[in-house]
Amino acid sequence: MLDKKIEKKILSITTVEQEQLNNNGINICDVKLDNNEEFKKHPILRMPFWNFFDFGRISITKSNRFSYIPAHKHKFIEINYCFSGRSIQYIDDHIIELHPGELIIMDREIQQRINYARKQDILINILIRDDYEISNLLNGINKNSILIKFLKNATQNYFNHHNFIIFDTNQDIVCKQIIENIISIGFNNHGKNETILEALLKSFILCCNDQLIIKKQINFTEQKNNTFEIIQYINENYQNISLRKTAEETVKFFV
Repeated sequence: MLDKKIEKKILSITTVEQEQLNNNGINICDVKLDNNEEFKKHPILRMPFWNFFDFGRISITKSNRFSYIPAHKHKFIEINYCFSGRSIQYIDDHIIELHPGELIIMDREIQQRINYARKQDILINILIRDDYEISNLLNGINKNSILIKFLKNATQNYFNHHNFIIFDTNQDIVCKQIIENIISIGFNNHGKNETILEALLKSFILCCNDQLIIKKQINFTEQKNNTFEIIQYINENYQNISLRKTAEETVKFFV
């Protein structure tokens, strides 16, 4: 269960939510948008790093209620966790309805829009900033699950990023408790406890098995994930290696 103080904050009506409620569900954009020239080239809004990662690489937020969220993509990996009510979403050409305890994890090129959220429809967002953070989370993990393949694929610049996975954490009380612990510790905490958040996310990756998957769209490359292995090698050995030693070791990944 969530920490009671955090649950109270999540259930409270924010300024933006109140404004949307007062204006009959008109969407109020509270995200600083990219410049107009970029928007002309890519008319589907891409959520920027700022607004979310000013204080750290992992951010926990709540989706605003009493309106819809228009079509957008992300510059980061996003997990939506349905805490209560429901969340009806359009993920590329898929209609998705999340129920309490279910979550969706999306790669960067997924186009997402979300239907009107009622007062009881609480959707929590767990945002992971970039490839460096994902590599840290996977450091030392030898398990081979669909989620781990998804995250490894997400670190690659030129691979397919139209992937998503939906999990039902109700089937595993440990996984569900980890997610709600992440929310309790990380919700609007301005970068505090990031080491604990990393440990909890790593625990979730380890315990979340393929049997919890209820829907997925995945297209992982069959190529060897050399870049990920190189990053992992550097992360594990950065204190004692030189550029020459790094070159000698990482060339093995291409043989």
